[in-house]
Amino acid sequence: MKKVLLIDDDNSINKLNQIILSRLVNEPVEIISFNKADRALESIINEKDEKHIIFLDVNMPMMSGWDFLQALKDEGILANKEIYMLTSSVDPKDEERALNEFKINGFAVKPLTFDLVKARFGHLFELKN
Repeated sequence: MKKVLLIDDDNSINKLNQIILSRLVNEPVEIISFNKADRALESIINEKDEKHIIFLDVNMPMMSGWDFLQALKDEGILANKEIYMLTSSVDPKDEERALNEFKINGFAVKPLTFDLVKARFGHLFELKN
């Protein structure tokens, strides 16, 4: 079963993203939401060999998306995760940094929408028609 982690300090965004995914995905998927990146990091480190699909916010208090990515890199587990940054940032430097420095899999403006999932993330899941 695929495991999807939604990491955003805004609970309403996490809930919306969870609803969108649960309505579109046509396969068993475990979706877990975190409103604190440090808790998500702890979970991932404890399951470092497990495959995760991660949707990550950039701007969060305490531990930003950048801090989270650096911690995964420091732990040596960044490369074996599917990571997509979802953010309200429209700064092209953020996307460039995410893709070049951390080699994440993608970058999109949040929140998820039905069309966005189908167009940009449909390859990750078996989708309903």
